[in-house]
Amino acid sequence: MQKTMKQSKVVIITEAHLRTALYVLRSLGRKGIKAICVSEYEKGIGLSSKYCWRRIRLPPPQKDPEDYLQKIESLISKYGASIIFPIHENSLILFSQPKVRERLERLNVEIPIPDYSSLQKVIDKYEIIKIASSIGITLMI
Repeated sequence: MQKTMKQSKVVIITEAHLRTALYVLRSLGRKGIKAICVSEYEKGIGLSSKYCWRRIRLPPPQKDPEDYLQKIESLISKYGASIIFPIHENSLILFSQPKVRERLERLNVEIPIPDYSSLQKVIDKYEIIKIASSIGITLMI
């Protein structure tokens, strides 16, 4: 079930302390979409935004992925969030994994990111070098 931003009134933004999160927050906030800002930090540029509807402090996802997911699921249930925007590599990797996607899709939550194998190709620097080399591009390391 594809959701549009108009249908989704509450979203979760991870790593909300980062500048990238601020851009996402502003874009969504101007459309009247409420954002739950999740971060391991108490302060940060995205967390200071007027568009940050709720501020939730959680340990980073790589520390204890299962605990992180359970807390995200709790936020989904409590606030009715229907889209998650992972901002940083750590949450991108977690939320792109097939089992995690399936788990959250059962809660009718959309995660607008590539699948795990596609994401791994762009995150893995050696994979990028291998692909570039295969098409005749030399990269300096």
